[in-house]
Amino acid sequence: MVAVYLGRFDSPVTVGREPRTLERAGDGDGGHQWMPLSERRHGDELPPRGWVFARTKCLQQAGRQVSSLPTPDLTALDATDPWWERPIGEPTVDRRYRIGVSPTSNYREGHADQFRTDHSTLVYEDLPDRIKRAIRGRRDVGVVDEAEFYDLVSELEDREIAGHEDLPGCDRRYVVCNDDRGVHCEAGTARWNGRLGQYLWYHTSYEGESFVVVPGHVENWQPASASRPPPCGDSRQETFSVDIYRQENRYAGLDTAKRGEAVPEALETWVARNPESYHGMEFSETEWKDAIRTLEGRADIDMPECRWSHVQCTRDSSERCGGGVREAFYRLSIDGESWWFRFIYQWTTT
Repeated sequence: MVAVYLGRFDSPVTVGREPRTLERAGDGDGGHQWMPLSERRHGDELPPRGWVFARTKCLQQAGRQVSSLPTPDLTALDATDPWWERPIGEPTVDRRYRIGVSPTSNYREGHADQFRTDHSTLVYEDLPDRIKRAIRGRRDVGVVDEAEFYDLVSELEDREIAGHEDLPGCDRRYVVCNDDRGVHCEAGTARWNGRLGQYLWYHTSYEGESFVVVPGHVENWQPASASRPPPCGDSRQETFSVDIYRQENRYAGLDTAKRGEAVPEALETWVARNPESYHGMEFSETEWKDAIRTLEGRADIDMPECRWSHVQCTRDSSERCGGGVREAFYRLSIDGESWWFRFIYQWTTT
């Protein structure tokens, strides 16, 4: 048997694969604790791989400095390099807030209903105006700043929510939490990592259709040396473009294309160049929106709406401050030929 020394503890400990799973294990004598590595046969290579000892050093370092872990007494180690004293520091915490809104039918059957309670089932007329607008538009509220997040949740809870410590607890039926925050071992060094995701599920109905409103608070833990990202602003980086297709089946979504009311001059000029096949072009915001108005036959339209059957809207969850894509699909007959167009609006909040 080959084992490595964990230190002396007041009570027995159990050790998992990560420092965050190191917990006290019941009553009984403590004493010097060893972690078995493996049975070694006579012909096996010795010692075991170095990463095993590096992980043990990480466990000792974390146990000495993280209050939620049992603290080993390491005075028995005669080490010229007391690795357990290298400061881990406090985690760098990055919090993000967003509010999702979607029809209950978007989830698999029964998934949303498992979180329904009397407390979390709300009357549409009593919801905050911004959430009601999102429901009518069948779209997310999206990323919001901290103050607005707690203001909206306060209205939903009908009590003041001043910060994350006031949010309904993870033990509530309508609250879903995922938490793996803690100290992780990376190359034998203890570092903070992980995240808490806390999501509150509210149910309502509008014009006979069931909707869920899900405010989410995400707390990311990073090493102490990590820089804190700047706060999210109100401005957006936006691009406007159009793709052209000769065949309806060249792109998913073209089958929902709406026949345009009229042919925009910019598209007619483009088709006259006789592109061989799929081709894309950047448009200015003014050109792009003018073409949409011509295709819709309405001068009062500023942007195609997500609820339209020929429009698809997608959020990009990887963007910290929010981002997404809005696609509108149209078909036209120009000079006796059929053409399909994909209007693309991409945005990222800075």
